[in-house]
Amino acid sequence: YAFLLVTATHDAVVQWRCSHILTNYTGIIESPNFPLDYPNLMTCSWRIGLPPGCTIKLNISSFDLEYNHDTLTIYDGYDNSSSPVVLTGYNFPDPFYSTGQYLYIEMETDREVQKSGFHATYTS
Repeated sequence: YAFLLVTATHDAVVQWRCSHILTNYTGIIESPNFPLDYPNLMTCSWRIGLPPGCTIKLNISSFDLEYNHDTLTIYDGYDNSSSPVVLTGYNFPDPFYSTGQYLYIEMETDREVQKSGFHATYTS
């Protein structure tokens, strides 16, 4: 007898990727296509890096992501190794303040519902 084992997986494959490094003392961060709908199956990151001694204030002024499926995650630091602040849905938070010179932000979306995303400004 011969057997053939077939395994199927349905994991979502990221189809849209972006990465940004920001070094200005002030700037704008927004989801791709904002204020139009952001792409499905997307992963984007933004690293804000300023000189030593600086801190960063992130102010989100518009926020609409698919609740519990699409996320914006903020890390107080250079990369995604610190404790995350995960945002989803449509209520945007109070300003976020870094404790140092770096903020790292990631946005991830699934394969279904699309929304307008987010718009934020940062200052030092």
